[in-house]
Amino acid sequence: MDGFLIRNGERVVFIGDSITDAGRDGDPNGLGYGYVSIIATLVTVAYPDRKIQFINKGIGGNRIVELRERWQEDVIDLKPDWVSISIGINDVWRRFDGRPHMAVPLNDFIAIYRTLIEETLRFTRANLILMETSVIGEELGNRPNRVLSPYNEAIRGFARNYDAILVPVNRAFRRAILSRPGFRWTEDGVHPNPYGHTLIALTWLKSLGFEV
Repeated sequence: MDGFLIRNGERVVFIGDSITDAGRDGDPNGLGYGYVSIIATLVTVAYPDRKIQFINKGIGGNRIVELRERWQEDVIDLKPDWVSISIGINDVWRRFDGRPHMAVPLNDFIAIYRTLIEETLRFTRANLILMETSVIGEELGNRPNRVLSPYNEAIRGFARNYDAILVPVNRAFRRAILSRPGFRWTEDGVHPNPYGHTLIALTWLKSLGFEV
């Protein structure tokens, strides 16, 4: 048996912010034009015998608090086999984009994230996939990325404590940025361009045992 963890007939729900959303409302397949679509395409081509259902529940602008409000409808009620969570950018970015009152303090982020994990484990049979955030600006030493660091450390801690799969997106972006100075991985410092979305997709797939 190959090492790819998602099996025939399983349902995968991706939930997050605009990076996950990636224009899904304008996509006839509902997957958007970012990393979720890339993942679904590569998996379908590599495993045409596996009827895996991919569902994109990303919504632009979401923070952890918006995920909490829609968790029942967009995750629990769908009875997923896998839940992939990508959140945290807006929780921090709001401190720096002119809306500091909308930023989510680290302690609140941790408390809500833990609640979402525990509800998922209590009410579904889903396996958890926890994604680090990407970056806030491609200047890795800037203040937004320093503030973002403990949020990613919290996500890594949840992956350890709940035996979840961790997708090291932040570390992948850091390696890529440092390896090729001057090359752009985002459109505006936050939203990935096609290279950035592909980087996220391949990092996710590798974490699930997919071999390209």
